Amino acid sequence: MVNRAVRELPPAMDDDLLERLQREVVGWGPDAAIPQNLSDEWLKILVKDALHGLYKTGTLNGEGLRTGPAMLAFAISMAQARLNKQNEPKAASIYIQYRTALIEELLGRETGLYRRQYSLVDFYR
Repeated sequence: MVNRAVRELPPAMDDDLLERLQREVVGWGPDAAIPQNLSDEWLKILVKDALHGLYKTGTLNGEGLRTGPAMLAFAISMAQARLNKQNEPKAASIYIQYRTALIEELLGRETGLYRRQYSLVDFYR
């Protein structure tokens, strides 16, 4: 049996990091937020942040909205709402799909085994 020490998760993104995310990723449009288009640095930051938001709140409510992945999922959902001429973006369901895609991409980069490659259309289903 393997003994694993429980580690504290890193704190959620601070305002400076969220501003940097806005500049370096969100500002380039929804395609820049697709996990395979993210740098290794941003991918690791976003996966840690998604896990922090998941375990802290369990939902997309409250502090979970302050996570980088939630910000990117909201940007993707806004693009989807404009495309489909909807008033209500589906940020919560897109967030869950996006969080899964981030984790799959990180695992793929670490193991060399990629389950799939995402496009914006995958998040709009």
